Amino acid sequence: MTRFWFSAWALTALFLSGAAVHCPDTHAELPRKQLREIESDLLPAYEQGETLAFIKSLDRLMRRMSTDQVAEFDLMLQQKQIPKSTHLMVQARMAIAEQSPKLVRKLPKPSWQELALTVKESELQIGEIKNRVTEHQKLLENSVKEGTFEQFESLIWEAHVLEQKLDSAIRLAKYLNAMVEGKQYLRKGELNAEQQAILNRDFEAESQQLSKTLANVRERDLMARIRRVLFSQDVLETSGDLKDRYLAAWSIDFDAPLVVEELQQAFGDEHFHSEFLNDDQLLPQLQGTIQTAMTDAGELLLTKSRHLFTGLHWWNRGRYGMGPDGFGLLKDARAVTSDAALFPLFMPEEMPDAEPPQQDGYGGVPEYDRRHQFIWAWEYRTVRQSASRKTTNNSTSSSSTQITSETQLSRFY
Repeated sequence: MTRFWFSAWALTALFLSGAAVHCPDTHAELPRKQLREIESDLLPAYEQGETLAFIKSLDRLMRRMSTDQVAEFDLMLQQKQIPKSTHLMVQARMAIAEQSPKLVRKLPKPSWQELALTVKESELQIGEIKNRVTEHQKLLENSVKEGTFEQFESLIWEAHVLEQKLDSAIRLAKYLNAMVEGKQYLRKGELNAEQQAILNRDFEAESQQLSKTLANVRERDLMARIRRVLFSQDVLETSGDLKDRYLAAWSIDFDAPLVVEELQQAFGDEHFHSEFLNDDQLLPQLQGTIQTAMTDAGELLLTKSRHLFTGLHWWNRGRYGMGPDGFGLLKDARAVTSDAALFPLFMPEEMPDAEPPQQDGYGGVPEYDRRHQFIWAWEYRTVRQSASRKTTNNSTSSSSTQITSETQLSRFY
């Protein structure tokens, strides 16, 4: 069953508790008929995992909304930290296209309003990503002058975030290209200036440009890891600080195999954009540095650092990771049989600091206590009890009572 993720609980609370109240910052109150459809069609479709029904409901709503009403609808969503309606529609349509191609023909064709809003929103998102890519390049350049473990970790994590965002942007550009191609049969003379401008956009070229940017970001990630390995070798050789030695040993143990594999695959083929990575002396020099660093660290420190940071990795996933289903509490049902579906989680772009619940002003970080505890605490259940008594009369009398308890859950996770 096709599912996409946002906080359905928050969306339900938003509309059921006060959706009819006019938002002070807008001037296009949503009609009661549209609010009723949101409550009776849109939300149940999501909660039951019916993405096709959700798309049809949202499509009907957006076709009847004016631009101001869409803005008010989006503001209501934003107040509950829920993505814009256009974003939800794009995610749902892309989920259908990627997971259930046979259902694509059953989807309603995008309206001009949806297409225009999607193009406008995508331009903003892609522009923000490009700005972050530029800032990331500056961070990489600064790491050459003054490298620290904190700086390298920030570089590598930001590269990971950018790779995910660029991959999503590429898929979005391809999706927009397909949407535009679906409108090309229309006569240009019957379209207004905005509609003609949309049809003249080359989203395929945008997709290709984003793919090149993604390749550059991946190279930066590789360069940052190489520089961290070189920095780690220097730390292991000269520093006695235990924390730095653990970080250095972990980098040698974790980064080194990754960068050697990447460079070996590219050996003899100058497909990198960076001259630094295309240097044919880089790989043998790096292998010598890695061997020296492993000797300086010793097997015991390498093993301890591996166990420590692997444990921290999984602790972070368990504490801050959110699954795609069950309001972030659960993974996809396919995780039972698919390793690919088992591993992914939604992780925050900036890792928050853990906050103890006893602290004043506790803001709920992480958002949930523990997944299983939260589920068991709020799961609907029924409990049946039955009792049976057995008495035996011989020379002496005795009796025993056996109580059987049965718990039935309304759902199975």
